[in-house]
Amino acid sequence: SVASNWLVTFVAGNNNATSPSSGYSDGTGASASFTDPISLGSDRAGNIYMADGSQLMRRMTPDGTVSTVVGAYGSSGYLDAAIGTNAKVNQVSGVCVDAAGYVYFSDWANVRIRCLSPAGAVTTVAGHSPVQGQAVDGTGDVAMFFGPRGLCVDPSGTLYVADRDSNRVRVVQRVISAGTN
Repeated sequence: SVASNWLVTFVAGNNNATSPSSGYSDGTGASASFTDPISLGSDRAGNIYMADGSQLMRRMTPDGTVSTVVGAYGSSGYLDAAIGTNAKVNQVSGVCVDAAGYVYFSDWANVRIRCLSPAGAVTTVAGHSPVQGQAVDGTGDVAMFFGPRGLCVDPSGTLYVADRDSNRVRVVQRVISAGTN
């Protein structure tokens, strides 16, 4: 039986239950639209980060205001950038947020794990293109993923990646060398 003590309500996006349509617009509530929301992660402030379509990551504040924080609608590819909306991504499919507010996401078609900093910069954590179809352990761009999808981060900051196409769960940890931070 289905539990009757859970209530589902509308927050943001197209609110037409009989004729849903996709689109792209930042805004609040029904004035926001999504192309393909697929994965969600939340931060300590109650913001929800979501993979939306192949080229975007969006943030929804507790009041339902949606804004684009990574990528640009209609523009896929690969590019790290100091300003998240100048970065390029290609099929964001997993999202999680650590205790310090860093948003990690899998960039599936670019076979990389990427990060949105609290300051808004997008960097690559691990992986490289164009080689897809291999799962190789290593640091930074030595590491290779076959099909990174779901992500989660534990309380110590260790990142776990569901590398779907290699049928593996991978661990990504920060390596601190002597003389570096």
